Amino acid sequence: MKKILFVLLVISVFTFFGCGESSIPEAVKNLFIPGAVKKVRSSDLEKMQKEADESAKRYRAQLESAEKVRTNYEKLGRRYADNGNWTPAIDCLTKALGYGSVSADTHYVLGASYANRAKETGNKNDMDMAESHYTKSMTKNPELVSAQYGLGLLVFYLKKDYPRGIQIMKELTVRKPDFFEGRFALGRLYYENGEVARALSVYEDLYSALQSRKDSNVTQEMRDNCKANITRIMNELQTQSIK
Repeated sequence: MKKILFVLLVISVFTFFGCGESSIPEAVKNLFIPGAVKKVRSSDLEKMQKEADESAKRYRAQLESAEKVRTNYEKLGRRYADNGNWTPAIDCLTKALGYGSVSADTHYVLGASYANRAKETGNKNDMDMAESHYTKSMTKNPELVSAQYGLGLLVFYLKKDYPRGIQIMKELTVRKPDFFEGRFALGRLYYENGEVARALSVYEDLYSALQSRKDSNVTQEMRDNCKANITRIMNELQTQSIK
C-alpha cells in the first residue's frame, strides 16, 4: 500500500452517526487527506518555494533541465498538500505539468487537492478538475487504488451522483477485494443511498473476510466498526418489520 498517499480513510469515519443523510458527514472533514502526515514547517516550504522558482529561472536561461524543474514543483506541491494548503498545492503541481509528463501519483495528489478545495468551497470546476486528475491517475497506473477510491467519494459526496459513485466504488471492490477500505466505504455509500440490505451484505462479507486477517490496530477497528454497523442495520430492519 506504499502508493496510497492521501485517502487511506480513518475507518471510524464510516461508522454510522446519522440515518441516511447524503450530505458529507461532519466526521469526513479529512476524507481526502492523510491519516497521519508530518506537517512541514512554513520556513521549509518557503525555502522549497524559492528553490523551485529559481530552478524555473535557470531553466529559462537554459541552465536547468525541465525534469529538474518539474521534480522541484512536484515535491513542493506535495508538501503543500500534506499541510492542507490546497491552492498553493494546485498551483505548484499545475506548474509541474508545464515541464513534462508527471506520474500517476502526482495526478492523484492534484486530484485530491482539487477535491479538498471543492469540499471547502463547493466550486464545481474544482470538482471537475479533481475528477479529471483522478481519472488520469487511474489511466497511468490502474494499481493506484487510492485514485479510484477518491473518485468514488468525490462523485458520491461532492457531485451528488449517488448511483455513479456507488458504481465506481463497487468496481474497485471487485477489482481489488483486499482493499478493505473500499469495501467498507461501499457499505456506507449503500446505506446513505437507502440501500440498507445491500449495505448489510457488504458489511457481513467484509466482517467475515477480516476474521482471517492478522490483527492490527486498523484491522481491529475496522472489524469492530463492521460489527457495530451490522448490529445497527439489523436492528433497523427489525424495527421496520415490526412497523
